[in-house]
Amino acid sequence: MTKEKSALHEPLPTQKKPRPKNPVLLSLPTHTHMYGTLVDALRPLFVQAGKLESTWNRSNFEKRPIQRPLFICGAARSGSSALLEGVYKTEAFAIHRNKDYPFVDTPIMWNRFISVPTGRDRIPIERAGDDGLNITSESPETLEEMLWTPFFDNLHNPAKDNRLRSDTVNPDFERYYKDNIQKMLLAQRKNRYASKNNYALMRIKYLNRIFPDACFVVVIRHPGPQIASMIKQHRLFLKWERKNPRMAQYVRRIKYFDLGAGRRSINIGDSDITHEISQCWKSGDDISGYAHLWNHLYRYVYDHLIEDPALKNNLIVLRYEDLCENPSAVLRRVLRMVNFDLGDEKLFPIVDGIRAPNYYESGFTDEERRRIRAITGQTSSLFYR
Repeated sequence: MTKEKSALHEPLPTQKKPRPKNPVLLSLPTHTHMYGTLVDALRPLFVQAGKLESTWNRSNFEKRPIQRPLFICGAARSGSSALLEGVYKTEAFAIHRNKDYPFVDTPIMWNRFISVPTGRDRIPIERAGDDGLNITSESPETLEEMLWTPFFDNLHNPAKDNRLRSDTVNPDFERYYKDNIQKMLLAQRKNRYASKNNYALMRIKYLNRIFPDACFVVVIRHPGPQIASMIKQHRLFLKWERKNPRMAQYVRRIKYFDLGAGRRSINIGDSDITHEISQCWKSGDDISGYAHLWNHLYRYVYDHLIEDPALKNNLIVLRYEDLCENPSAVLRRVLRMVNFDLGDEKLFPIVDGIRAPNYYESGFTDEERRRIRAITGQTSSLFYR
């Protein structure tokens, strides 16, 4: 009998259609790379520049008050990017875009001097991740973590608790962050703010204290497909980082540690499970590592967030499968939570491209599927009844 092959040793899944040869990160323009190098090297200076910009524009903040900001988060590859894309296409929210990198501290100044995108900039190409999501320089991007890391230690240290709680106090950051959101509202001429930052999952209680009217969406995906996607993307990131060092530098500069050579586990108050995840990855057992990570994150959501009275009316857990099956209903639910609604004639074109992926199979063996169920089954049953 032929021995069943493990997904860990399978080649990358065969694609069903040709993919662009230059994902956006691999083709990071030279001038953008140079700007990123400058901002990274002089990070404290650009934080001070952001504070100065806020001082210059503070008199205008009352024109764009922060009201019911929307924070989207979840484990990597949960489908949060698809939801963010839908929210962005409503054209009602100020959201970080690819072209905002790396000058996230000074959005007003940068938006005044940024070049108008050319026709070439607007041609969609598939984002790094090979997941079928096409983007341009105008597309939303996860850049917000660049604002957090200068103000907090241990946000991404697996040996320390990464959570920020309701009793966490950091006046300097809180003022800086609120000012930055108001500047984005002014710069993009919007009345609402939205972000997608998976690390916000560990900061929901803190954000809820800062913004009592904030809304939170935690996106979850069934563990089997999500773990398969994590492994696939991790391999692709490793491949691309070896091929082009710019990508590795970009990923590090935007503080993305879910995938690739800089991958780190997340500590939500349990150093033992965090260590186990790291050891699984170190030994090459990506399946068990990501299964434990999935279970670690979503068990925290169930045990500590869903039942929190302070979050009762401000937090929803959204299943990716529901988003794919009925995107208009799901997006409408999210928008209504932030007191914003669209008519069907505007909503349907926005959600037209949202559907379940069909471009690869997990390749997991029966034993690997059993292992995933053994690790995630109990938590999964809480969300998938």
